[in-house]
Amino acid sequence: PNGPRVTGNSKSEVFSHNSLTFRVGKSAVCCVPSWWWWWYGMAVQRFKSVLVRTMPSLLANCRRFTRSFAGVSQSLPQMPPFGNYTPQPYTGPSTDEIMETRKRFLNPAIFTYYKNPVNIVEGKMQYLFDETGKRYLDAFAGIVTVSCGHCHPEVVEAVVHQTKLLQHTTTIYLHHAVAEFAEALAEKMPGNLKIVYFVNSGSEANDMAMM
Repeated sequence: PNGPRVTGNSKSEVFSHNSLTFRVGKSAVCCVPSWWWWWYGMAVQRFKSVLVRTMPSLLANCRRFTRSFAGVSQSLPQMPPFGNYTPQPYTGPSTDEIMETRKRFLNPAIFTYYKNPVNIVEGKMQYLFDETGKRYLDAFAGIVTVSCGHCHPEVVEAVVHQTKLLQHTTTIYLHHAVAEFAEALAEKMPGNLKIVYFVNSGSEANDMAMM
């Protein structure tokens, strides 16, 4: 009668003994005081009751907030002129056709961020253009990879020049640009951060930093 009390199902078991509760799962054991489960249940019930009481007022506030911005678009300032630049006429597939092709051939994990995605067809410096020629200020910088602006003339010239000489090789061979770029980065790093390892993405950089 004074031994451990066992309850559970096929997925986990709960052992209660000496005011401690042991929850045993498939690959882990959790040990907490028995009173914690009572406190946890009370906290959940408290949260539910507060949510039920406040939800109507939260929804009402959201509706008022949305209505307050209903006419803002008419009073927003216009973007400044962008010289004499005019985007090229777009002759590609429509937005609906692109979406249909994506649904057929792309993994659904590759998703868009907007209910009505923008079809970006051209970029110039800090601006992007959709298929209708509408101009957008790019505050996203191509996921922070286009810090020099889209199609910056100096960057385009350097890319074209290098492409005419050599498009791609590997680090098992020598090329002066890799060593010179590593040196230029190391000179800007503080302290003893003087060794460079080039990778393709931020995720790989995080992996390398953790090794």
